[in-house]
Amino acid sequence: MSETMPDAAPRGSSRLRRTLQWRFWVNLAVVLVVTCWIPLLTQTAVMKDQEGKILSQQTIQVRAWRSWAALATQGPSPAHGRAVGLHFGLSFLMCFTVWYLAAGRDLRAGQDSPKEETPHE
Repeated sequence: MSETMPDAAPRGSSRLRRTLQWRFWVNLAVVLVVTCWIPLLTQTAVMKDQEGKILSQQTIQVRAWRSWAALATQGPSPAHGRAVGLHFGLSFLMCFTVWYLAAGRDLRAGQDSPKEETPHE
């Protein structure tokens, strides 16, 4: 069992290093840009009379890019902060999972392939 432990640590750190290369960050930026049209924040305004009856109700869906823009121009706000955090967090989790699994597959493929030995003369 102690023979396999030294191999596990470098493989894990190598897998993480392979995952967090510049291509991962470019892919994350592309995913953020492509998915920024998805509405992540919904605001509902309800107007009631004195008896509590609803006179009018309007629901606005705010797309992720508007939350990013509002956060950049108007400063921090809880609603837009949650929407931006959700957008970035889900995109990061999705990209990291795919890249981490792909890096593991690449490492396994490199280990499984027979290595050619060069003859020493």
